[in-house]
This record gives sequence, C-alpha cells and structure tokens, in this order.
Amino acid sequence: MADYRGECIPIPIPASILAGQDATLTVAGRNVNMRASKQDLRRNAKKLGGTKMKLLSAPASPFGRKVKIVAIEKGLLDRIEIVAMPTTPAAPNEQLARDNPLAKIPTLVLSDGRSLYDSFVICDYLDTLHAGEKAIPAAGARRWAVLTVHALGNGIADAAILCRYETALRPEALRWADWTRGQMKKVTGGLDWLDSNVAALGSAGASDVDLGQIAVACALGYLDFRFADVNWRATRPRLAGWFAAFSQRASMQQTMPAA
Repeated sequence: MADYRGECIPIPIPASILAGQDATLTVAGRNVNMRASKQDLRRNAKKLGGTKMKLLSAPASPFGRKVKIVAIEKGLLDRIEIVAMPTTPAAPNEQLARDNPLAKIPTLVLSDGRSLYDSFVICDYLDTLHAGEKAIPAAGARRWAVLTVHALGNGIADAAILCRYETALRPEALRWADWTRGQMKKVTGGLDWLDSNVAALGSAGASDVDLGQIAVACALGYLDFRFADVNWRATRPRLAGWFAAFSQRASMQQTMPAA
C-alpha cells in the first residue's frame, strides 16, 4: 500500500460538507465520513465570498436609494450590509473618507476591503453579480437610451440636492437666489422633458427594470421628500402616472427616504 504521509494531496470537498451535512470522502482507497464544523463553515463561507459587502449611505440620499433598489430588484440585498453614514459638504464624515477620499455617499466596501464609488459604478458592479436581466444593457441602442435617461434622472437629483444645500446648509446671508433658481430650472426642464417623452421610461410594471427608470424614480422621490411644496405633478400628468405605478414596486416601498 502506498504511503501518503509525506505528500499533501489536494482533495475536492463536496458541497454537502460545506453545507454542514454528512458526506463520505474516498482517501487513499478508504471511505471516510466527514462533517464540517461551524468553524469550518465560517472559514469556507469567507473564502467563498460569504462576507457581506457594506453600503455606506444615508436614508435620504437618492443616489444611495438607487443602489439599494438595484440590489433589491436583482436579488442581491442579502449580500449587502447597509451602514448609515451621515455626511455633508461642510462637515465630511472622517470615517467615510477612509473608504472614499471624496467623503461622498454612496460608497460600497467589498468583502476584500476595496471600495467602489459613485452610484453608477456601484450599480454597474452589482450587475456583474447576478445572471438575470441587467440594469444597464450591455450594448446596442437600448444601452444608450437607458444611460441617457439615467443621466437625466441623476441630473435632476443632483440639481435638487444643490438647492437643498443652498437653503438648508448655507448661511442665509451668503445664499445666492439666482444660482438656486438656475438649479431649479434644471429640475423643471428635466421633468418637462420626461412628461413629454414618458414612453422613454418604459413600462413601470415590467418584471425587469433598468437603471434609467430607477434614477428617475429616485429623483422624483427626492423631490417629494425635500420639495413637497413644488407640486411637480400639477402640470405633468403623464410623468405623475408613471411614477405612481413605479412606486408600487416592493423595491420602492422598502427604500422610502427618511430624514
């Protein structure tokens, strides 16, 4: 009989052992019954990517909400730990800055410690982790249509946030009314285009949603949250109808912004 004591032989470990079940291995012609311990399971889970990613965000952020909606829609939320990370341009979060030198949210910290930012990069990465319909089409005319709508939704949210900073964070004596009006003009211009071209958003009730739809929905949700007095629905019935339908999705209901 051959002596294997002086040689390390790689042995494939059955999935049943990794799952904590009894299994039989054949080693040097002998059947050996094995059961993985809890410690072994934790070690194997870590090797297999079991450590959760961390999403650094804030409940009110439309960009963080966009990432969370993608994670929910694509079945990835159970792989992500959401960590509340308050930060403002005037008071950047030092802990956040260790993972993102820009000190901006959202930031995704991977299980190996690497960080990804901004929201588009994070969503693009999440799209590589599932086998379903992608939130960002890989090629063709639809890719550019989705990315353009995404840019519009992001731009509306960005302009609205800048107005929020101007009125909520900047000292009153330093506020610039013309600049704020200019930002709000971007918001209303984007909303008007979406209402006139609501077909570009696609079906609100489709089984799979894309990143353009999600970005627009997050922007509209932010307007409802921070600018309820604007009443953007009054003159935009088509966009209002689309948003009402899209808001019924479980991913939207689970990610409602909070102060």
